[in-house]
Amino acid sequence: MTNSQFPTPAQQASVRIIDLILNHDEGVYGVSEDELQTLLDTAGDDLASHFVFAYCGQDESMPCWIITPKKYWDNEGYVYDQHTPIDHLLPADLGEAMEATWASVERDGENPLVLAAQLMAKGFVWDKDFQDFIDNESPEAQQMISALTTPACDPHYKPKQK
Repeated sequence: MTNSQFPTPAQQASVRIIDLILNHDEGVYGVSEDELQTLLDTAGDDLASHFVFAYCGQDESMPCWIITPKKYWDNEGYVYDQHTPIDHLLPADLGEAMEATWASVERDGENPLVLAAQLMAKGFVWDKDFQDFIDNESPEAQQMISALTTPACDPHYKPKQK
């Protein structure tokens, strides 16, 4: 068995945080602040890979984004409606407008692809089905963001040499 088959400490901490969020009545606040901070520090950016996001357009003249635990979306098919400890993973100008919803006055009028690319670079997952669920009336966001998931947008992508 190789080392790559074992979860890293960051992956283990991320899974523990998601477990705390989803399986405890008090969410992540069911542990001490010190324990939570240790888990967040250990998880680092890996925690972002456990969340899906979707662009939901303008909310009171601000672009907004819905971010929810991937495990919750996969299991329930819905948005988790409690606070999640991911502020430290997001650009500093984003603020939690309400549970699972982040917005920024500074990004008003900005192309949503800018933030979508930043979120994906951090490790957040854009999910087409989640985008459909959030805004099935507007395929524009889906088309724009799905273009970012093509191999040509991957900074590590190298076309095959003929």
